Amino acid sequence: MDVLHTPLEVEEVFSIAPLSGVLRPGESQQVSFTFSSGFNTISDVMALCHVEGGPTYEVVVTGETSCVSYSLSPREIDCGSQMFNEIHHSKVTLENTCRSEFSWVLNPSTADQQLPGVFLVNPTTGSIAPGEKQVLEFSYMPGLPGAFSRTYQLKVGDLDPENICLKGEASFPMICMNLPWNIKENEKDEKPLTQLVKLAQEHSQRKKSVDRKKTQSLKTGTLKSQTQKTRTAKSLSPKTGNLNPDVLDSGIAPNTQQINTVKTLIEKAALEMQEKLTPHSPESKFPDKELCQSLVKVELPEYVLDMGTVRKGFTERSTLEITNPGQIPVSFQIDVSVLQDTGFSVELDQVQGLPHSHTRTFDVRFESIRQPRGDVDVLLPIEVKKGPTYNIRLRAAVSELSLELSKNTLHFSALLVGQCQVETIQLYNWFRVPCRWSIKPVQKNNQHMYMTPAVHQKQQALEDEPCPFEVKPSKGTLGAGRWQKLQITFTPKEERSYKNELELNINGSSNCLKLQLSGQGLEPRLEFSPPALKMGWMLVDSTGVEATVVVKNPCNFPIEFYSLDFDEQHLEKKKVTDPKTLTGEILRDGKLPAEDQMLEHLGLHPDSPPLSPAAVLSSVEYPEKRLGSAERVQDNLLGAPVVPALKAKAPDAKGSSAKGQPKTGKATSRDRSAKEKQISTRRTESSRASSATRSKSTLERASTPTVFLRLKQYRWIVPAQGEVELKVNFFAKKPGRFEQTLSFELVPSKRQYKLPCSGTGLYPSISQNPRVVFPQWRATMKEGEVIFKEYVESTKQFHFGPLLCGRSREWYKTQNCPGNSENITIFNNSPTDVKVRFSFENAGEADTFLLNPPRMRLKPKEKKELTIWAYPTSPGFLEDKLVCSIEKNPNPVVFSLCCYGVGMKMEVSTRELSFDKLLLHRTDCRTFVLKNNSMLPMAWQLRGLDDLVENFSLSQNNGILDPRSEFEVTLHFKAEQIGSIEKTLRLEVSDAENILGVVQTENIKISAEVYDVSLGIDMPEGADGSLEFGTINVLDKVKKVLSLKIKGIYRIEYRFTLKGAGPRMQDLASYFTVTPQSGMVNASHPDASVEIIFHPTSEILLKNIPILYCQVIDASSGEGGQAVTNIPIRVSAKAEYSKYSIVPASPTDFGAMIKGTKKSRTVVLKNNGTLSFKFHIRREPKLASALESKSSKQGESAPSAKKRSKGRKSGSSTQGHLRLGMFTVSPCSGSVHPSRMQLIKVECLAEQEGTWEEQIYIDIMDRDPTDNPLGIPFTLIVETCVPGLVENVASIFKEYPICSSADLSHQLQSVKGTGLFVRDENRFIFSKVQVGQEAETHFSICNACRLPCDVALSIKPLPGEEQSLINNIFKLDPVKMSIRGSSSAVATVTFTPPDKQSYDCTFEASLEMPKG
Repeated sequence: MDVLHTPLEVEEVFSIAPLSGVLRPGESQQVSFTFSSGFNTISDVMALCHVEGGPTYEVVVTGETSCVSYSLSPREIDCGSQMFNEIHHSKVTLENTCRSEFSWVLNPSTADQQLPGVFLVNPTTGSIAPGEKQVLEFSYMPGLPGAFSRTYQLKVGDLDPENICLKGEASFPMICMNLPWNIKENEKDEKPLTQLVKLAQEHSQRKKSVDRKKTQSLKTGTLKSQTQKTRTAKSLSPKTGNLNPDVLDSGIAPNTQQINTVKTLIEKAALEMQEKLTPHSPESKFPDKELCQSLVKVELPEYVLDMGTVRKGFTERSTLEITNPGQIPVSFQIDVSVLQDTGFSVELDQVQGLPHSHTRTFDVRFESIRQPRGDVDVLLPIEVKKGPTYNIRLRAAVSELSLELSKNTLHFSALLVGQCQVETIQLYNWFRVPCRWSIKPVQKNNQHMYMTPAVHQKQQALEDEPCPFEVKPSKGTLGAGRWQKLQITFTPKEERSYKNELELNINGSSNCLKLQLSGQGLEPRLEFSPPALKMGWMLVDSTGVEATVVVKNPCNFPIEFYSLDFDEQHLEKKKVTDPKTLTGEILRDGKLPAEDQMLEHLGLHPDSPPLSPAAVLSSVEYPEKRLGSAERVQDNLLGAPVVPALKAKAPDAKGSSAKGQPKTGKATSRDRSAKEKQISTRRTESSRASSATRSKSTLERASTPTVFLRLKQYRWIVPAQGEVELKVNFFAKKPGRFEQTLSFELVPSKRQYKLPCSGTGLYPSISQNPRVVFPQWRATMKEGEVIFKEYVESTKQFHFGPLLCGRSREWYKTQNCPGNSENITIFNNSPTDVKVRFSFENAGEADTFLLNPPRMRLKPKEKKELTIWAYPTSPGFLEDKLVCSIEKNPNPVVFSLCCYGVGMKMEVSTRELSFDKLLLHRTDCRTFVLKNNSMLPMAWQLRGLDDLVENFSLSQNNGILDPRSEFEVTLHFKAEQIGSIEKTLRLEVSDAENILGVVQTENIKISAEVYDVSLGIDMPEGADGSLEFGTINVLDKVKKVLSLKIKGIYRIEYRFTLKGAGPRMQDLASYFTVTPQSGMVNASHPDASVEIIFHPTSEILLKNIPILYCQVIDASSGEGGQAVTNIPIRVSAKAEYSKYSIVPASPTDFGAMIKGTKKSRTVVLKNNGTLSFKFHIRREPKLASALESKSSKQGESAPSAKKRSKGRKSGSSTQGHLRLGMFTVSPCSGSVHPSRMQLIKVECLAEQEGTWEEQIYIDIMDRDPTDNPLGIPFTLIVETCVPGLVENVASIFKEYPICSSADLSHQLQSVKGTGLFVRDENRFIFSKVQVGQEAETHFSICNACRLPCDVALSIKPLPGEEQSLINNIFKLDPVKMSIRGSSSAVATVTFTPPDKQSYDCTFEASLEMPKG
């Protein structure tokens, strides 16, 4: 709240210590300024420090105070839905929006301290600087489900407390199921649970109208088991009793009551744990996580799911619905491990984030095939994340068998792809009638499993592929008590694990039998290391390079493979060795036998004897035709032969014989070159019966290194866990990068492997990168730009730049000219040695460029320097090419070179300098320009200056002139001797380094004629020799006199003119007057006087400026005369207005004053100019005075108009004082010297109540006429008030009801506070106060004045009664208070009755003398 305060005196706001003192030379003294004021005030004063015998110093002192204010965001914390046993956090920001620091305290409501949960705030107290923020962090754990609310009181400074509310809804994750509770069988929980169910039911009935829709959605009935033949609740086992959910005596609780009962159990457990939740130590404000989690670990009744009676071999299904009835998403997990070997199975094991009111449906199955006859009872726990654990009691009764399989599970051995395995099982019919049956794969249901799109696509592909297990027969009719043989064939298609489930369905029955099948497919595979061959480089037409690739077999069986590019036998038919009896048939018919034939041959046909042993067969496809041989390998890429040599290695010392060796056969080389020789392969085999004999294949290479050898056989067998080596050769006939892929294929899977091969053919070379070769380079060059010894990439040329010409090559060779040479780098970037020969393309025609050395030999990656020179013998652009010829490389490397021949020639702007006629003792100068139009700098020097008289001087007599530039040379002359002068200067030009010597000379003629005119001018000079007028006020005037005197015998005419020295000094005639402006002197009248009057009309400053010129004319030279000279006269003058400042600025506010008091203020008028001025202080000028001032003649300033109105009546003013209303101003006139101040005292006598405002006008002489022509207005303000207290009872008793005596009895019955005020009786009544109890009331005492005041408070007995009667019954605090202006304070009255009777007293507040 902004409160107005009465302004204080300067001495009350600011204090200075010490106020005086003595300082010795070199000493210093620290002075302290103290500021103290009311709220929301800004004070600005000037302190003056007077030095005895010295100047007065000014110190501006300012201060500011403000009220406490802040912002709070948010004021209400909506926590939403939260876990009741978890710790949560919220933040509130407190910001200081005032200009001063304040302290704050945050306390919880006392009414909330007994509520459950843990609620903490950090920090709870502190202080905040202006503009800063404090974040309050609220940490809370509700501790009990349901709505929660907490209130905190924030107390900032002296402001009233403000509430911060924190509210939310606490809950916990829970689920409910469409199953009944089994209360009867929980003996220890039966009675309390039954009571809780009844309480929950009553609570549900009360909320029925509100929660009707929710109750209907969560309505629970008996769980129904669903099979192919629907079963109802009537068929359930009688063990669970009547499952009607509406009958509580049965021990089954309805769904809605279950939810309410769970909530009641959780709340009960949470209430019992509240004492443990309170903080135990300052370091641990909240209980540990384990204790918080224990709040929801409540033992709940069991759900029951009874499948009833299930016949052996049948499967029962029931649909289970789990619903989230809570307010937060719930996650839960079913412990399916307890169902192992029980016959029960659940499709779902866990659910994440089930939303509110959502239901997840899944099947619970019971398979009786593996269960013995009798009852099955399993307890299935469901763990809710961060919630309680729910248990389902699963029950079933297994009855007799129907159909039976001899095996329910078959595990096939690992098979290679291309093979198959056959197993036989039997099916028996226990029915007394024939049974029709069929068997088929079971489709997997993955709808409850989350999969990424990639995993789902892969899973779908596996499900869509044909089943690798085949059953014959797959259907039929089985007589009563008969057996049926079933053959299951496993044929893997790829290397992976297979697991399938077959379902045997019985016609007319909802039961089915399950057959679990599994197997492992193995596929031959090889590993090529490296997976790609990078052959590196080779020189074109050289011997080539060789690389090795290792082929590894990671499998546990040998693998045969061959090269599709070189093998000539890959089209031969593969002989089938197992079963041997089929070999002949295959070769005879050219077709594979039918599947029934193979099974019958092996004794595995369905009509054969039962339970034959398992058999493994090879499934072989008929060979297909393929394209020819290695012709797909391209010549000139990877040089033929590609596979010249082979080494086969056994995996270890115990490797089998012959495995890993290349197969021998007849194969001819594709390369018909006479240089090739066939390779001979020697093979040594030991006895096949000896398993410990090693085998090794030795390959011999031709003795000639330039000839590659080709294998005859391109098939290999890699032993189990073994490897073989293949060697690949590469050669190139041309440069470039070559890539080719070799293909290999496995036997018999036809799986192919690719071996990418790459190599590079190259010539010997050197780097052509200009950034490597040349020390300096750039991307581009501008048109006409001159560069030195740089390579330009855009022009692909090395520029020597401009070079001197004019000498022969032999002459240049004898000189040391670093600018004519450059060292470039020759870098061998090829992997072989290179020989380079250097030459120029135009070596036979031109003689500009040279090099050294002419030849080089460089090793790989070696660098050497080549020096090149450029010596132009003629001007102009010259170019050539540096040719680098590399041995064994037909393509030379060429670099372009250029230079620019430059000749020395300097231009001179003039060859004659004439000074004409020059007055004696005067100086003059002439200028000529030297210009260099070439691209090289030139040196120049002027000689012959020593032959001139000493009165000549040059601005510069030598130097270096940059290319394409010019230079100005000035020759100065001072006329010291009358006569004529003619002289000559000689210009010499050479190159900058003086290599060529002087190449150019030029003569420059100099002439001058000196004469004298004898006219003297005497004038009052200032310190700088100028005509000094000094400083005057605008519109004043000053006069100076010039004396002219002729010394010769000739008649001379003179003429004065004024010329402005700038654009702002053109109208000099309005400032200066020359009298006379012209005249004549001669021998008879040798003297003349000229008056110069300075009369400024505005501010002006001239300092030693030539504005007055005296033209001297030779009157004897003919009609009109001849002007001989024009003598400048420098003038110094200054005119200005009065400069001032008034502190403090208008208005001056005396603030609030008590009527009859007196106060004074000081106004400082300072002269900021260089001239003294006078001032007058008046009342507001009359309108006539203003009109008179406006109608004054042009050119008259406002101060002069003021002077004319000075004699008018100015109110009640004396010579030194001016009285305006309640204000008195003194002095009213005076004079202020430059840089000095005048203190003007303004006194205020508060005679009349109210706000008063007066205006005075300060007239400063000779000020700017545009500055308040009628005077500078200055406003004085004061507010006069009478102290008093507010008597409004509504403000005094604002906390209590106010009534009349007629309504008193009714108000006393309904009043809720400590009392009420009766207006017409002026009486406050304490109500309903018990004997011995203390009642407290608060009265608000308000100050009606803007000034602070002191109030005395007292409690007195009624007239005629003794003071002792009310002692210790009524107490008052405080008995005296100071109240700020327009503010209030609270008085507290305490009433403590000792007996049951009425007590009376008088409360009195009396005003003492206010402050100020």
